[in-house]
Amino acid sequence: MRQFKFGSALLITLILVGCGGGGSDVPAKPKFTAQVSFGDSLSDVGTYNVGFVAAAGGGQFSINGPNANGKAANGNNIINWTEVTARNLGLPAPCAAVTGLIDTAGSGVLSVPVVSHPECNGYAQGGALVTNPHGIHNTFYGTYSAASGLGGAELTYPVVTQINNYLAANGGSFSGNELVSVVAGGNEVKLQLTLLVGGATAAATAAVNAAVAAQIQADITAGTCTPTDAQASNCQPAAIAELGGTAGLQTIGNTAANTYLSPTGPAVTAAVTAMVTAATDLVNDVNTLILAKGAKYVVVANIPDFADIPALAAYSTAQKGLVDAMVTTFNSTLKTGLAGLSGSANVIYLDTYTSIKDEITNPAKYNLTNATSQACDPVLTPQNRALFCNANTLIAGQTADTHYLFADDTHPTPYGHLLFATYVLQAMTNKGWY
Repeated sequence: MRQFKFGSALLITLILVGCGGGGSDVPAKPKFTAQVSFGDSLSDVGTYNVGFVAAAGGGQFSINGPNANGKAANGNNIINWTEVTARNLGLPAPCAAVTGLIDTAGSGVLSVPVVSHPECNGYAQGGALVTNPHGIHNTFYGTYSAASGLGGAELTYPVVTQINNYLAANGGSFSGNELVSVVAGGNEVKLQLTLLVGGATAAATAAVNAAVAAQIQADITAGTCTPTDAQASNCQPAAIAELGGTAGLQTIGNTAANTYLSPTGPAVTAAVTAMVTAATDLVNDVNTLILAKGAKYVVVANIPDFADIPALAAYSTAQKGLVDAMVTTFNSTLKTGLAGLSGSANVIYLDTYTSIKDEITNPAKYNLTNATSQACDPVLTPQNRALFCNANTLIAGQTADTHYLFADDTHPTPYGHLLFATYVLQAMTNKGWY
């Protein structure tokens, strides 16, 4: 069986043209009849490619439009990694199993009605979480709304719902001849970060307010401020000045925020625990809803190197360490859980964390010209999101064929997706599936 290292664009091309082992000791490769994808924006091939998103020239979470990856069987431009693998496996071009958008005004009325496409097996949806239906950029997110501040038009069916929807549409089982992919977990990191930031901000605000109130009370006791003045807030300017002015209040707030974000504090502990829960839920979904339902070829990817994406460039070393702790906790839980399943022989655990970390550290090795900045112009691209990015919203000098790793501050370019596809195909080759 051949093994490939992707040290150059030439080797990447070789595996995409077609590769595989030879010799009598190699079992016959499976003939896949379909590719079925579950997960989040990394595998979403167009859930939101309707309405105002389509009108803006968007639709997928990358750089939308023509690029060097060519055309799929349906004539559409190949942007997402699942489109690359489908082409190389001789399968139909992936398409979104469900399309639609939610009214961003929050009325609950769909601005573009949900439509199911039974001929399509692309169930992954941008913003999706593993279990919680109220994902990133979803208008409704229950108890998370006040703390997260998130919102938007995405449907964000969670992975567990995606799988159940597939089963409902396919007689309750897999035939055993599908290539099934599960790529999720990144949005769990985003959600926990948003909750932590919201909590830290609230803690800082409360600490500042308490400090000012205490100083006013001290001034009342000292006779420099009367209770009547305090009720009219006339004592506040003097109290703030005594606390060190704006700089002093900033210090008080920062101290409270840092205490809230203590690595051993309850908030961070809860965030890390939530990552364990998400990974455990995902393992259970793979076990009970995919393997137990007949799937024999399953690729499950871990969370990439999230701490080093452009979106977190301004984070401190300590803050990046917290993010990395959440990611590696999820990944280790996922890996251990999958390895312990009775059907683990039918699962590929794809270590995208290590692969993408190496891309960021050694970009030239992968023919990347930039692995730290985004190709989509944050001013020209609506909401600075790859969902709306296209050739007209790129930074000066870039095209859709750019060898940047990142489209926006989180999602890969088509070339980044091409690299991702090579890891999938390489893992399948090593497993004897390709």
